[in-house]
Amino acid sequence: MFSLKKITVLFVIILVYLPVSLDATILHVAVPTLNHSLNLTSNQLLWVIDIYALLMAGLLLPMGSLGDRIGYKKLMLAGVLIFGLASLAAAFSQSAQMLIASRALLALGASMILPATLACLRDVFTDSDERNMAIGVWAFVGGGGAALGPLVGGYILNHYDWTLVFLINIPIVLFSIPLIICLLRRQEKNNRQNINLLQALVFISAIIAIVFGLKHVFAALTYVNLAVLVIGLLVMYGFIRFSLRSEHPMIDFSLFGNPMVSTSTVVVVFSMVAVVGFELLMAQELQFTHGYSPLQAGLFMFPFILSFGLSSFLVVMLLNRLGFKLTACIGLVVGGAALLSLALIDVTAAYVKSTLLMVLLGVGLEMAFLSATSTILAAAPKDKAAAVGAIEGMAYELGTGLGVTLFGILLSLFYVGNLRERLGEMAPTEFGSSLGETIQAVARLSPADREAVLNIASDAFLSAHSAVLIIASLILFLLAALSWRLIPARS
Repeated sequence: MFSLKKITVLFVIILVYLPVSLDATILHVAVPTLNHSLNLTSNQLLWVIDIYALLMAGLLLPMGSLGDRIGYKKLMLAGVLIFGLASLAAAFSQSAQMLIASRALLALGASMILPATLACLRDVFTDSDERNMAIGVWAFVGGGGAALGPLVGGYILNHYDWTLVFLINIPIVLFSIPLIICLLRRQEKNNRQNINLLQALVFISAIIAIVFGLKHVFAALTYVNLAVLVIGLLVMYGFIRFSLRSEHPMIDFSLFGNPMVSTSTVVVVFSMVAVVGFELLMAQELQFTHGYSPLQAGLFMFPFILSFGLSSFLVVMLLNRLGFKLTACIGLVVGGAALLSLALIDVTAAYVKSTLLMVLLGVGLEMAFLSATSTILAAAPKDKAAAVGAIEGMAYELGTGLGVTLFGILLSLFYVGNLRERLGEMAPTEFGSSLGETIQAVARLSPADREAVLNIASDAFLSAHSAVLIIASLILFLLAALSWRLIPARS
């Protein structure tokens, strides 16, 4: 049993980690509210949501190395302070640019907090059984926080102003700072630890440029947008070449020569793409077209979030009985079939069926995710354990960020195409590239015209939503076939 001192340290870790996990998903039900309050375009909304995960993908490794150099106590304290200041800035944002910058600053703070909490666990809980239990609590807080994010966000948006979504972090920050100072001990420094900050900045720059290019090229094919995309791809290519030749790479790309590692990494990325993308699309459909409140939308999606977050115990048993390959393939097929079925039904009219399908989707994606993660960790040589763990962590964060990007781009493309088909060539320009923009644009029309356009726009959105889910299901089926071919039977 834990001593009182260890319990208090674990409490501090939970306290500082919970806001980080909440902020990863708390905005998924806030799209309509932010669209109305700040007049955000569809691209700006995507940046507000996905900048958090995209930056964390590139910052986690160098911040972990920084923690080894200065000690996890200082790193955690700096991360909490930055997270608190960023929360204040986000709450008082008056423009899309300020909110996006604040979310980026939140990602910086979160990327310090997360490795600091793990380092603290390793340092304080020296007994292996106690450490495993403490890590289990840590993982539960991470999964539980992400699962509760849409519910907490929905409740706040239902009863209070959207700014409270960020302001709820402030009391936690103020309470945790003195606890960190008083309860956590100072550690020895490792001044020779290589931080790789420059590599991280190059990696992040490449990701941001590629995502920016993808979002804007599909909206408007201009030379500038195309140039940004090409530059991003070239920088990423150069980064990979440099990493392959470097003695101390931030990411060991040589590991991708193993098809088990490369295939499983793709599965991890697209499992998270499907999780986050489905949440984002479903939250918008429920609020924009069915009139759900943010809280009602969060409650509707809760079976999916819960099944993905809490089915890990079932998946572990399946892994032990069936192996990585079969468990991953079954999970991808189940997830793909559930997405395909959800694309073809009215989710609110068939509530019981929708709930069952969302549970199957959550379990299927968790099967694919955990199987792929286990395959990555098992396939690497022992001396590459840290490097392969870094790849898995970044694949998770990249999938989270890219889920918003890819689903958002596809939804916008299909929505604009459907509007053009129904309202004529001028409709997409006049009414924007998302249902939220259309709702704002028709405010100046007469009541009769406004109702007619909104009915057409809602139908266009539902058709676009179904098309995106069908494409996502086909990708999961393709990944199942790829995994079946490339992952050995006895992996």
